[in-house]
Amino acid sequence: MGFVERASLNEALVPSRNNGVQISDTAFEDRMGWAAGWFTEVDKTSINEMDGNHHVTGRLYGVPYLNEGDGKPSMWHVGMAGSVANIQDNTSRHRARPEGHLAPRLVDTGNFAADGYYLGGLETAFVHGPFSVQAEYVHHKSDLVGGGNADFAGWYAYGSWFLTGESRVDAYKPKLGFYDRIKPNRNFSLRNGGLGAWELTLRYSNLDLNDAGIMGGEMDVVTAGLNWYLSPSVRAIFNYGIANVERLDRTGTLRDGSVDIAQFRFLVNF
Repeated sequence: MGFVERASLNEALVPSRNNGVQISDTAFEDRMGWAAGWFTEVDKTSINEMDGNHHVTGRLYGVPYLNEGDGKPSMWHVGMAGSVANIQDNTSRHRARPEGHLAPRLVDTGNFAADGYYLGGLETAFVHGPFSVQAEYVHHKSDLVGGGNADFAGWYAYGSWFLTGESRVDAYKPKLGFYDRIKPNRNFSLRNGGLGAWELTLRYSNLDLNDAGIMGGEMDVVTAGLNWYLSPSVRAIFNYGIANVERLDRTGTLRDGSVDIAQFRFLVNF
């Protein structure tokens, strides 16, 4: 991922901490893959299980186009995923920060009564040499206690350009269906003159938490970034983002505003 934080839909709509079992496999010479699992949700510590909250999740992905020959390597990745879950205590809530972990959560549904949910997602990425684009859409349908549904959704799209010529094709893991760490053509070195890998990124994301009388708000975030990969294990990321938010306050008045966020992160992987 070429940004300090993931897009807001991941924080608000997609479960991130779970214990469970999963099976997966690939076919057609790793051009297609699938995974399915049963999970029990856990709290924010990733240790304590939330008794009775279970979900079944599956994912299918493939690479309909791949060119690793001479010239600029290129590929097209597509995928879909879905999840069905129950909510044991009949309490649900969705909220998100403006893609900055130190910022407050600016959109928030508050607690509402729901006994289950359905989650569906689509994903795609196209890479051509040093250029790539990637997008994802997630739809979350909550079964409300007493009848009816509340539908929330989020999506993002981003572009990437490696100024030093690297390609995300080389970072793709076909057995897992995602892009791993970037390996610079030449690691940064004062002795040998290596520059590492330099990447420009731009992302737009949207999150809508308004439906069925639940007014959690809507947020759009534009983030520009500059990444420096000194080696496959060392990376520096700088992001500047602008988030625009619309949300009803406690009096029912529509409020809107924006926040600017500058972030820097230095990563060392072992």
